[in-house]
Amino acid sequence: MEHQIHHRLRLKGRHYLERGFTLLELLVVLILIAIMLGLSIPAFRTSLFTDQLRQAARSVIGTIHEVRQSATGSTNGCFIDIDLSENQLSYRCLQTPGEGEEMQLPEDRPSPKVELPPAIRISSLWSGTDKQVTSGNASFWVNRNGRMEQLIINLTDGEKELALICSVFSALVRLEDKAMSPADLEQN
Repeated sequence: MEHQIHHRLRLKGRHYLERGFTLLELLVVLILIAIMLGLSIPAFRTSLFTDQLRQAARSVIGTIHEVRQSATGSTNGCFIDIDLSENQLSYRCLQTPGEGEEMQLPEDRPSPKVELPPAIRISSLWSGTDKQVTSGNASFWVNRNGRMEQLIINLTDGEKELALICSVFSALVRLEDKAMSPADLEQN
């Protein structure tokens, strides 16, 4: 008798372990996953593609990379020109002078300009370790190796702020979710 009880428990346990999920349980889980994806993907897509502040930051980063690339192809480097009042970035590369000529800026090729959206403003620039620019124009030199002095560009849309940090030794531009100054970098 004891052997029959033990045999039935073993069969019952094995049957329970091999059972798996029913079709109904799988359908409920799939429906819940579909609902969660349906609610989260549009919000994620909206924040990724319509966030003007992040789009502007990507444009500025792209321009900085383009200037650094152009500077490595030039013999004398390039300048990044930032107009805070017009919210524009442009750059110009120096031409090598011929014999007996002075170094000149190219006049035949218009400077490519990046205009930030009207809702986005460059709130301040930090050059080096202590020079702050909050209005007007500023120019920053990029040498022929693609290196430039430390530059912090603070962007704002009135609510949020982002800082783009260009390092002297790195070609990467770091993005921070707050306005920064050189003193903030020293604390990190």
